[in-house]
Amino acid sequence: MNGAVEELFMPVGPITGRCFAVPVTSTSAHIDLSGANYVALQTAINNGACIVEVTGDADVFYRWSAAASGETVDEAITGASGTQANICPRLFVGERKVERPGLAVAKGQTVLGIVVKSTVASTILRITICSKSRTERMWLG
Repeated sequence: MNGAVEELFMPVGPITGRCFAVPVTSTSAHIDLSGANYVALQTAINNGACIVEVTGDADVFYRWSAAASGETVDEAITGASGTQANICPRLFVGERKVERPGLAVAKGQTVLGIVVKSTVASTILRITICSKSRTERMWLG
């Protein structure tokens, strides 16, 4: 059984230091994951493309990025604003999405940031690492 399939059959619940709260506002923001609050998330994603669960306290638009800054997200295109390349799906309030962020960037790249925007003035995007690397799962006994 390959590692990705093994991880799906061995999910882990919330572990201290593996749950992250990303503040999101109605203005697009590019969050650098190398910052102190998210470095453990970035390390986990890029050292084995771990599985995470993402949920929002309100509707949130987000996407993983191979850049640490400078990108935006748009929820729609109108005559006055929005760029097709910046469109991303909506994560509805309370919806839970399980995904592998390391696969969201091109082969050979690493996840350096997450770009977020909300439909409300202020909310939180919650990210929980719900898998362990093969090394972390090994035990003697």
